[in-house]
Amino acid sequence: MARSTSRTSTKSNERDAAHIVEIVVPLGGLGKSLDAIYDFHARHHIRAKHGRTRHDENGHKYMRWRFADRRTAVQFAKKFGGTIETH
Repeated sequence: MARSTSRTSTKSNERDAAHIVEIVVPLGGLGKSLDAIYDFHARHHIRAKHGRTRHDENGHKYMRWRFADRRTAVQFAKKFGGTIETH
């Protein structure tokens, strides 16, 4: 059976959404903040794109959210915290 080609490739995703905001996930999870994150995306008429989560050497969990434009990434980081990277 052929593999599905409907998934967006990582390279394509990075090219189309080059601005990444990495936020710390609290021990109990994002909870209501996750609802607010999805509301933010809906209000800005953008599809929520998040990359892989990662863990640092201290065991902190980080979630990466991708944006096509820097202005929206900055607004997101101001509202939810986090650091911005551009690829």
